Amino acid sequence: MFRKPSILWPEGTPPSDAYCDEDKRLAVLAAHGTKGMVDDPELQELVDLVAKLCDVPMAMVTVVEEGRQLFLTRTGIDARETPRPTSFCAHAMLGAEPMVVPDAREDARFTDNPLVTDEPHIRFYA
Repeated sequence: MFRKPSILWPEGTPPSDAYCDEDKRLAVLAAHGTKGMVDDPELQELVDLVAKLCDVPMAMVTVVEEGRQLFLTRTGIDARETPRPTSFCAHAMLGAEPMVVPDAREDARFTDNPLVTDEPHIRFYA
């Protein structure tokens, strides 16, 4: 159950209880030691393969923490994290189905997002 009003959900809307207990989700992330997975060579191989298969300039494995989205591995972007409020993944985790955004410039959730209007100029997200 969502209990922390300080958490910066997209548009201030917490996920449905049916999808996520935020405290448990954060505890699972902490238990897995995600910091130890940063720049993991096997995850990096997957990211590189996905970028090549999908013919996209950027790909990453991310985790959404309480206040940020951390890129465990990435290709095509130098940043290692983004604030949770601008994170596309923070939106994706609110739903039960995969989130595909064909053109972020035309999606009302993202038209003013700094990741769309500024570097890295995100267009497609899946």
